[in-house]
Amino acid sequence: MFRVFVRVHMRDFDAFRAFFNRSGGLEERQGWGILRTQIHRSVRDPNDVTLWHDFDSLDDAKSYQHRSRLIDVMAEAGATQVPQIWVTEAL
Repeated sequence: MFRVFVRVHMRDFDAFRAFFNRSGGLEERQGWGILRTQIHRSVRDPNDVTLWHDFDSLDDAKSYQHRSRLIDVMAEAGATQVPQIWVTEAL
């Protein structure tokens, strides 16, 4: 199992969450190979968001990390910066 972490600052967490939960987003994430996702936000700054996504394969995780569409989606969701992204392996 491989987990990708994405940390990004959003203009408005509630608007981001509504964007994330829209019906089309789930199908797109599944098409990218994402099995599970969880959203976390900082207790100090609720607009500081960290997501994790689980993947079966390292290739899918790396592919996700380098998708140009990811940056576009984050901007549409209200990102105020380029997200920090890293890939890990569950042991």
